[in-house]
Amino acid sequence: MLLSSEPRSGWSTTATPVQTTRADLASSRADLVSNRVGGFIAFVLAAILPIQLPGFRSISIGFVLAVVLSPTIVPAVVRMVHGRALTKSVLLVVLTAPFVILATLSIDHSRSFSSTTAMASAALFLGLVCQVFAVAWACSVLGVVRVALLYSAGAIFNAAVQPELWSDNPWKYAFAWSVPVLVIATFSKFPRSLQPVVIALAALYALTHESRNSAAALILTLLATAATYIFVSRKTERRRGLFILGVLACGTLAIVTVVTQLALSGALGQEVQRLQIRQSSSNTLIAGRDEYLATFALMGHSPIGLGPGVMPSADDILVGKVGLSVTGGDTSGSYIDGYVFHDGFNVHSVAGDLWVQFGIAGLLFAGVMMTTLARASLLNHESAATGVTALCAFLFFQGVWDLLFSPLNGNFRSVGFAAGVAVFLISSARSSHQPAADDLIRSKAVL
Repeated sequence: MLLSSEPRSGWSTTATPVQTTRADLASSRADLVSNRVGGFIAFVLAAILPIQLPGFRSISIGFVLAVVLSPTIVPAVVRMVHGRALTKSVLLVVLTAPFVILATLSIDHSRSFSSTTAMASAALFLGLVCQVFAVAWACSVLGVVRVALLYSAGAIFNAAVQPELWSDNPWKYAFAWSVPVLVIATFSKFPRSLQPVVIALAALYALTHESRNSAAALILTLLATAATYIFVSRKTERRRGLFILGVLACGTLAIVTVVTQLALSGALGQEVQRLQIRQSSSNTLIAGRDEYLATFALMGHSPIGLGPGVMPSADDILVGKVGLSVTGGDTSGSYIDGYVFHDGFNVHSVAGDLWVQFGIAGLLFAGVMMTTLARASLLNHESAATGVTALCAFLFFQGVWDLLFSPLNGNFRSVGFAAGVAVFLISSARSSHQPAADDLIRSKAVL
């Protein structure tokens, strides 16, 4: 017999214990089914998010699924700490992009507009945003380690079936991020002594395969995690943060010195030796990247950027080359003319590329991601170390590096993944402290 949800006249509306028990069981079953369905969807999304759609570099199979799930993903991420700020900065980029295009074209009529390039820039930006939101939501359902395992496995599969991504160095251009993430996540559940060993081995492999930034991130991960493991006493909790910063500073200086000498000696390969000699002779101070000098010069020339699809004029290119010439660096050649100033400006920086393509709003979005990564990194090392500490440390160190010194088109997935994990980590830490804060408020109210 089916029971109506409306109370009948003459009947008591008070639920009996049997009715209450049945309602609780039905509710728990519905929650169980909902959790299983959500977990399965998050599982699939994390695995296919880095797998590219055929013919599209910045659009993945997981991107399509994330768009379908956006009514669920977006509200969940907006409720997270930093999620609202990220959402507002994304909307600001979308709303201001047309005005940036019109402004830059009206300022310099020799600039041109390419709708194809504009579509590619828009797809690249949406791909980055998708990574952040989808990863943050998936972590809230599955946890950081499971999402990292699935995502890195998908990234390795994507690189393995596309040899054209390898260039002349498969590790450096295809596997330098995904393999360490998979290895560190896998060993996060193993005994504590094994994880540092695999991190050190991965760093050594990266050094011998011309991937200095990956090796540096791995070594910094090893140092920061070791410091967090050692200084876990509550008596030294306040001083632990300063100590870790000191270890990181000294470790960074030592890494830069040793790796520079190895590179100059040719121990890390002829290509690295040639690049190091060129960078040393140009006296470039910022991560050895000459492109930053061009970026600063362009910022002074056109503070609002260029806009998606706007092709630079001859004057813009001249300003960039004048910036490059400040330290005596090359202002022509296959790399400068064939990459940096080819089809727009490619300034070898996620933050710089966001500024070039989306102006001040793009730079603001990069700043929000940087703030999120920095805060999450501090939280990661303020609490007692676990198996996830090393994984988050590598993600955040590599994410910060790529945000500053790596091109957007090849690193938007790694930066987006790190930012998504950071958003979840900060929100999770806030949620874990909320019950204690509520209890404190209640006790004060009673008093």
